[in-house]
Amino acid sequence: MSVKSGDMIYFQFQAVEGDQTEIYQSIVGRADNDSLYIGPLSHKKSSSGKKLTLGEELYAYYLIDNEIKHYFSTIVTGFDSTSSLSRIRKPLQEEISVVQRRQYLRVKAQIEVAVKKEDHRFVAITDNLSAGGLSFTTDVMNKVQKNDVLECWLLIHMKNGKIDHIPLTAKVMNVLDSTSLTPRYLLEYTVISETDRQKMIRYCFERQFDFRVL
Repeated sequence: MSVKSGDMIYFQFQAVEGDQTEIYQSIVGRADNDSLYIGPLSHKKSSSGKKLTLGEELYAYYLIDNEIKHYFSTIVTGFDSTSSLSRIRKPLQEEISVVQRRQYLRVKAQIEVAVKKEDHRFVAITDNLSAGGLSFTTDVMNKVQKNDVLECWLLIHMKNGKIDHIPLTAKVMNVLDSTSLTPRYLLEYTVISETDRQKMIRYCFERQFDFRVL
């Protein structure tokens, strides 16, 4: 189901100070085949406003049945001076990513992750990740097993050029291809700060957008 007139859209922005993500919201005033016309943006918590600029790239989502998040990327294409509405590009249906509200968007990503298991340290490569977990492959000699608790450190490169260092603790939930020389381990985060989780959400959203435009 595509976004339509009357829907509330939520926009994600990097905070001016600090590393957190700020959420603004707006109602779709009207829609046509190519564009959405949205009202003024207001902060989800403080109700303060935010001004958009022509050509600005936006990351957004809307909810269906208050449970399912529909993520998409768009761009500001103009302004309607008579109605105070901003015009943004309407996403194609295939450009919208659907994620259950209690789940996190998962994307393919090859990132080095430093891992510590008790006194043993090694570096692995992720094959996908989300704000709730990741999977990586490593040499079988590292002897990681199901239910192990690992300390991990990730370096993620954001689209704006910033590099974020994310420490976390994760539990090994499953081991795939356990008989191969490079097994694949599925991890779920057990300790991660909310600020770092928001960074991961932002990173995954940016990665998903990159895949859409390739």
